[in-house]
Amino acid sequence: MCTSALNAATSESVTAYLSYDHRRLDALLDEVAAAVEDGDFELAEEPFRAFDEGLRRHIRLEDEVVFPAFERATGNREGPTVAMRGEHQDILRLLANLREAMARREARAADPIAEALTSLLMRHNIKQERFVCPGTDSALDNSSRSELVARLRRAP
Repeated sequence: MCTSALNAATSESVTAYLSYDHRRLDALLDEVAAAVEDGDFELAEEPFRAFDEGLRRHIRLEDEVVFPAFERATGNREGPTVAMRGEHQDILRLLANLREAMARREARAADPIAEALTSLLMRHNIKQERFVCPGTDSALDNSSRSELVARLRRAP
């Protein structure tokens, strides 16, 4: 998707921005898993690189931008963000394991890791899209929400 379409699709809310990125990352992981299942690691290289970089960026933005904004806006520092930060550690461990299996071009190792990562991301994203993102959106005024989304879009 071109940058202007991405900005239009994700400019309304934190929920829209992160949900869009979840779907983008899911599609990349699906592409990687299909190529690995076929034993075509060369075909998997580019989508894996984009997935790896994109997921690490996404987690960093949640930990450094979205979760602190949610905690400040709601006053809830003990709830879902604590659990989700723990899940981020699990996700990053699986991602590192997948990165190693991809580097060794071991489909038998990569397949179950990709499946576990897909499952964990699905559960994590559902919680985030049902609670943290809408909670952040509703707790912020329009100006603060717009600035937060703009900050997400600008982040490297």
